[in-house]
Amino acid sequence: MNRLNVKVGYYPTGYTMVPCDNGEYVKYSEVKRTVLNEQQREEFAKAAKPLMQFLENPKMFHPHFTVILDSTHAELVEGCVMIKDTPK
Repeated sequence: MNRLNVKVGYYPTGYTMVPCDNGEYVKYSEVKRTVLNEQQREEFAKAAKPLMQFLENPKMFHPHFTVILDSTHAELVEGCVMIKDTPK
């Protein structure tokens, strides 16, 4: 048994268990999945805010505009219709 009193390899209903380096398993929801450290998050916010403020101009854009941005291009998308298929 590990610290969560779960036998290795046993997955209680509703939980996804993730193996740790020490051989124990923890709930997926307990795993810290932060990609950026605090300084990197601050730098990202500093870079993103001007674009967010640009989109906030109601004379140019309505709330359904979205920007898709990566290191090689920026795309301005106007959301007119969205259809989402839900798993059965």
